Amino acid sequence: MAYEALARRWRPKIFTEVIGQKESVKALVNALDSDRLHHAYLFSGPRGVGKTTIARIFAKSLNCAEGITSLPCGKCPACLEIDRGSMIDLIEVDAASRTKVEETRQLLDNVQYSPTRSRFKIYLIDEVHMFSKHSFNALLKTLEEPPPHVKFLLATTDPEKLPVTVLSRCLKFGLKKVGPEIIVSQLEKILTDEKIPYDMESLSYLARASDGSVRDALSLLDQAIVHGKGQLVSEEIGKMLGLAQHETIFTMLNLVSAGEGEQLLELSRKLAAQGSNYELIMNQMLQVLRRVAVLQIVGQAVDDYEEHKLEINELAKVISPENCQLFYEIILQGLKNLEISADYETGFEMTLVRLLAFKPETLSSENPLKAIMNDGTVQVNDAPVKESVGHTEREEPQGLQETDLSKRWVALIKRLSLTGLPGELARNSTLIKKEGHTFYLEVSSEFSGLIQPNYVEAIAKAVSDNLKKEIKVEVTESDDSTKITLANMENEEIADKKELIEKGMDSNPNIERFKSVFDAKLESLKLKSEL
Repeated sequence: MAYEALARRWRPKIFTEVIGQKESVKALVNALDSDRLHHAYLFSGPRGVGKTTIARIFAKSLNCAEGITSLPCGKCPACLEIDRGSMIDLIEVDAASRTKVEETRQLLDNVQYSPTRSRFKIYLIDEVHMFSKHSFNALLKTLEEPPPHVKFLLATTDPEKLPVTVLSRCLKFGLKKVGPEIIVSQLEKILTDEKIPYDMESLSYLARASDGSVRDALSLLDQAIVHGKGQLVSEEIGKMLGLAQHETIFTMLNLVSAGEGEQLLELSRKLAAQGSNYELIMNQMLQVLRRVAVLQIVGQAVDDYEEHKLEINELAKVISPENCQLFYEIILQGLKNLEISADYETGFEMTLVRLLAFKPETLSSENPLKAIMNDGTVQVNDAPVKESVGHTEREEPQGLQETDLSKRWVALIKRLSLTGLPGELARNSTLIKKEGHTFYLEVSSEFSGLIQPNYVEAIAKAVSDNLKKEIKVEVTESDDSTKITLANMENEEIADKKELIEKGMDSNPNIERFKSVFDAKLESLKLKSEL
């Protein structure tokens, strides 16, 4: 007996076998069970997600010998003929090959005649968006008021190309891409039934390479079985698809974080020698960085996907949240530029070089907001003081340095939606220590009037909401007005900008000539942000 492709052998025969299209299937089943049947249905969605399959199951449900049902028997002549593709009353049309209006009219000439031996005459038109304008016009009247024995089932991957006059005459079902977890589960079921050895990483590779298409996943599975001589091994599947091993992806990102350019480019050359698919590798890197970013910011995994969870957790500790966001943007831009690069290898290497070149200065590789919430007590102003020539400096304490803690507080304040006087109190405060869930703040005596219970309570609530923990805040007055606060940092930034602008004006010959002619001088300079 000739071999039958997995995509055909495992094609769903009933609605309960359809995967990833729960809402659309539910609506069709309810319509069949309640006998509320429209005369025209439009199934749209990406390739390989079940448009034609669902249409054929629906046709079986309409013409099953046991009556109109959401669960066709699969044994009667009508069900068997539809499965074999030989039913005379199911007219399947490939619109891509029948675009002429004459062919459409010829097709519709037989609409008026009753079915040969079935309950309904069903027209299943695939890729209907390929019809010409005149073909659509020829179809409109029949589509709007067909005879009671006729049903139209239309399928398309591009519903935007359909005229609104056609869309308005159909019940529309938008099918979506199937998630990788669902595809993995289906592949696992098939391989178990086929008694083929496999590992989960191989299935993950195939699911992600299929890009949400079940048909593509099954076609790749067929290829992988042949490639692996009757078994699935992740290393071989990676080579077949041009993917890098997940260990390689994690190694690359760790090398980028450590600034090991020589080793990184050496690894890139090894991937080139293996004939790797750079587009897929960059997508792998983006998927890993996405999981890392969500873990860092939200504090939990992006989904229930357990694969490489330990490596993701380790990478989240090595790469700072700021670097993670930057790396994602650089790789995303590099992926867009691959097509216009001299060649893919050059485009990939330049993306890696950019990852090494553009790294923001960060306070710590740890999430700065979560660092504030580390267990224990942090005291920053009780460290012993030592004298040195020309100045006095504070020894570094065992916990966080004052600069680090203050800057982390500033980073937190920037994220809070505090306005009005509570916002001013927060902007002019600095975090001096933290005991348990209590933050101790100081403000200079200049702003002591802002220390009001309701303002302090507003800050505590905003911080608690942001950190998702119950936080208490206590504020005291200080004579030191030079501590690191958001307001002081903004003032320093404005002063630096002013100094730079004034230097530029002093060296500008036109301004110098203006001063000379009018005996003018610059009295004050105000930036727009100060107004």
